[in-house]
Amino acid sequence: MIDNKLYKTHRSPYGFHFLDAETSEKMDRIISQVEDLLKSEGFKKIIPASVDYPETFEIFNAEDSIRFRDKLGDDLALRNDATVSVIKGITNHLDTHDLRTREHRYYYVVPVFKDIKKSYPANREIIQLGVEWIGLDKEGGFLKLIQLAEKLLKNVCSMDYTLVMGDVGIFHALRNCIQNPDLKKAVLYRNAPFLAEVLREAGWEHAEEISLKLLFPEATWADFARDMSTRISHDCQKNFFGLLAEKAAAWENVLTYLSGKNIHPHYDPLLIRKADYYSGTLFEFYLDGINQPPLRGGSYDGLIKEYSHLDLPASGFALDISSLV
Repeated sequence: MIDNKLYKTHRSPYGFHFLDAETSEKMDRIISQVEDLLKSEGFKKIIPASVDYPETFEIFNAEDSIRFRDKLGDDLALRNDATVSVIKGITNHLDTHDLRTREHRYYYVVPVFKDIKKSYPANREIIQLGVEWIGLDKEGGFLKLIQLAEKLLKNVCSMDYTLVMGDVGIFHALRNCIQNPDLKKAVLYRNAPFLAEVLREAGWEHAEEISLKLLFPEATWADFARDMSTRISHDCQKNFFGLLAEKAAAWENVLTYLSGKNIHPHYDPLLIRKADYYSGTLFEFYLDGINQPPLRGGSYDGLIKEYSHLDLPASGFALDISSLV
């Protein structure tokens, strides 16, 4: 039996790791390489706050924040997602004129903190490098973001990556057709039998086939979408599959750019995140040997308006330095 008092005396809490000199050096080297590249691309470094009000995170349904209370009695939380607090900070420090008339490029290197169960083998503290691109045009902006992410990864580790792309608008279109509160859970956890049951309850034909194709798409997913749009007569369902087929053409520029590179593209039509602030395109880069994607990003065009009342596009991504080390 482990002596808990002795354990606490000699070890850090679960998920918070002491980094030795060699590991710290590796981390510094990766961060330095990425920072040099970002600065050459016109990005400026910022330092976001370590602590914010829980509402900053919870407004987007984040459930893993670590909370505490200060001497004034205010509820506070360690950041478990930097994007929201960074956007809030930027809009508070730039006046309306600056935000409206200029493109802004920022990056930061900070730890993010997750409250996880002890039985789950994951870090609570993750060193993250984040990129925020405010004012990035929606037309062609996704390709620019992919190009920057690809440059960054190539600079850090020239291995083969798998790029998974999606658009949260497809999930919203499906939810509008089904109106089922459990749909997000089925999609997040890739529960094909449960999704098929949800589709059947909503009156969808071919529920099992559609469920499997959406959650575990093949290379011919676009052909499947076009085929389903001709087989289904219900207007809402027909529009949903029409949207799927339409998105096929939208990725052509990305696929052309990736041709001949060490990145294997894969489309996931129902790619979504737990956080609700994403508004459109999503992407994740996977590397062999790492279960979680070391780089993930997307667009969150509603965040600027949430804090400034300006309707500006915003996109970005986060690089998990800890997993790469």
